[in-house]
Amino acid sequence: MHRAAHSLLDDDPNVLADPFVRTFAGYASDADMLQALDPARLCDFPRMRVLFALRNHYAEDELAEAMTRGIE
Repeated sequence: MHRAAHSLLDDDPNVLADPFVRTFAGYASDADMLQALDPARLCDFPRMRVLFALRNHYAEDELAEAMTRGIE
């Protein structure tokens, strides 16, 4: 959900651009996801969604690097 919210709510350029993430998070539309987000419950939500995006970006970069070294 954090990764999907980052794609939808944060300004470009996004740390991690992923056009499929909202669907993977289980939401049929952007409106459905926005309705599910409760800002009062998620007081640190902006920082958390960027942290999740950064963590995923790092992991994907490391995977790509390992694959160029021949790791399968």
